[in-house]
Amino acid sequence: ADEAVENEAAAAKPTWPKQMRDQITAVRSALGRAPMASEELAGQFKNKPKKGVATVVDALEALGIIVEDEGRYRLIA
Repeated sequence: ADEAVENEAAAAKPTWPKQMRDQITAVRSALGRAPMASEELAGQFKNKPKKGVATVVDALEALGIIVEDEGRYRLIA
């Protein structure tokens, strides 16, 4: 029964976008809901795209769009 619940939850998650512009939008949208660690952000998408999320998070942080605070990223107001 637990496996069925997990499969259902995974099916409800969006697929990680292929285009960088869409990836940025997806990460910003997720962080707009709540601060999250990179691992948590990856968990918002099917197949947990850790490498892709890390790339986008690093870029957004370098551009001053997000900031890391105690291991969690948040949007800069």
